[in-house]
Parts: sequence; C-alpha cells; structure tokens
Amino acid sequence: MKIYHFLIMSIVSLFIVASCTANQNKDSMEKMNMEKDENSYSEFKKMCQNSGYEWMLMKPTQDGKFIKDAKSCWGCMVEGIEHVCDINQFNEINNMDSMQHMAMAAHAGTRSSVDVHMYKVGFIRPDVQLGKEGLLKFTINDMQLKKPVSDLEIVHDKIMHVVLVRNDLKHFDHVHAEMTEPGVFAVPYKFSSSGTYRIWVDFTVNGMQHIVDFDINVPGSVESEEKDTLGWLKVNFISSKEIAVGKETELKFEIFDKSNNPAQITEKFLAANAHLIAIGEALEEFSHNHDENFDGDNNLIFRHTFTESGKYRLWAQFLAEGKVRTAGFDIVVK
Repeated sequence: MKIYHFLIMSIVSLFIVASCTANQNKDSMEKMNMEKDENSYSEFKKMCQNSGYEWMLMKPTQDGKFIKDAKSCWGCMVEGIEHVCDINQFNEINNMDSMQHMAMAAHAGTRSSVDVHMYKVGFIRPDVQLGKEGLLKFTINDMQLKKPVSDLEIVHDKIMHVVLVRNDLKHFDHVHAEMTEPGVFAVPYKFSSSGTYRIWVDFTVNGMQHIVDFDINVPGSVESEEKDTLGWLKVNFISSKEIAVGKETELKFEIFDKSNNPAQITEKFLAANAHLIAIGEALEEFSHNHDENFDGDNNLIFRHTFTESGKYRLWAQFLAEGKVRTAGFDIVVK
C-alpha cells in the first residue's frame, strides 16, 4: 500500500513539475512574442511618424472604407484616408507614387451617381444632340456631413479635369468644369460623332485625388473626322524597347516643325510643360501624368508605371502659339 501511495505521489509530482515547466515555457514564448510585436510596432510607428502620418488605434481600411468584421488595431493613417495595420502593406503603399496610386477611384458606368471615399459623385446627363452644345453637369456631396462639397483644390490651374473618349479610343478631349453653385460643376460640350463615350472626372479634396468615370451614349450614326490640332507641328514618340507592367517607364516625345527643325516649347500648359493621359483598350485603366520640367527644349518626358498589361492609347498635350496641341499614339504594355 505504501509503495502504491509513493507511486501515486511520484506521478502527481512529475505532472506538477511538467505543468510548471510547460507554463514557464509558454510564458517565455508569450513574452518573446510580445517583445517581438512591441519591437515591430515600435519600428512601424517610427516609420509612420517619420513619413508625416498619424499613428492611431482604429479599424483598418481599404480604399478609404472600413474592412468588414476587422478588429481595431494600432496602425498608420496614410494620406489621411487609409488606416494600415501591417508594416509590409505600409511599405508597399509608401513606396508608390501617391498621385497615381493613392487616388480614390470609382466606376459608375450608366448609373447617375457613385460613392467614392467620403463623397457621392453624380452626373446629370444632358439630352445629347449631335452638333449642339449641351451641359455636362456633375455633383459632389459629402455623405457624412450630408452637404454639397464646394472647396475643390486647384490642381494644374483647374478645380476639375474632365476627360472624354469614345469606346474605340477615338474623339479624345480634355476640358474643365467650373462650379456653378455649391457642389455643382459644369462644362459646356458639343459632341461631333455618335457612339458611347466614357467621361473621367478628376478632382482633389483635402489633398486627396478622386477619379470617377461615367458612360454616356450619343445617339445617331454620324462619324466625323478627328480634329488635327498639331497644325505645322509633328510629334515623334520615342518608346522604350519594351514597356512592362510594374516597371517605371520613360515615355518621351520629340516635337519638330514640318521642316524637321526642333520646335521648342516656350509656353506652359495648365501649369506644366505638358500633360499625358493614358487609357487602356478596355477603358478600365486611366492615368493623368505631367512633365513638370519646363526647360524650353523640344522634349516632353514622362515617367509612368503601368499596373495592367494590354493595349493603351497615349495623348500628349502641350501649348504652342497659344493653342492646345494633342498627339495620340498606341502602345502595348507586356
């Protein structure tokens, strides 16, 4: 009986020792993980604040909206719009060109309005008649404050850039809407050819760029020639051997007169040397870049990173003799 009790007591003792050891190991592991997390957060917090952003506790967001069912976490509020809790995601975002990749974008299609970030953007479609001027009218309302938005920032001399192109990438145009009343922006426009067009509306509020697109149908079966705005000028596109997705590419254009003499750019176009708009064949990819180097030569140089492969059309725009000149080129991104 004594031997039996001794064995029982020995087994219990061994169990207690094993449990204590396991708990100690668990505590040590938890402590190490906590220290690791603390060090990681400390590094992340420092990177966030050094970039000029705010470190805060909040639910993470994606495209400016809270991620459903996500828990609050300490993270970095990037550009005042994206709350990022993962250091790797922060590095990816922070290494991107903010104007190109941090823009809030939304596709409305044939709908009359669409939500983008904190705003509801509407398009009041006109009764389009070919050859007759109509009014392209857009509305912007703050969904939280429930009031019209009027304080758009001036970006390249304008508060709202409006880009139009037909769905076959013909009949491109770049115009600008002005505010007609609080939260309402309009630009007169006359369509010269029938078809379905996509309209991109590009505006900035509180330092954040927003790009929304709408579709509009122009009835009829009229086809007119595209405008030749180059006149006495010609433009050559100097392309890289291969334009690849995810790789920053130099897009260079050289301007000459009809006698092949370099034609120097001596006038600024919308506060830049030149503008470049690139649109994908499916009308899903859109970018608006600028050549800010106003050096008075005959070169237009842009740097851009394409995010999707496929066929694109480029439109380079600059000013010569007081007139906007537009040159279009087709490229393939691999």
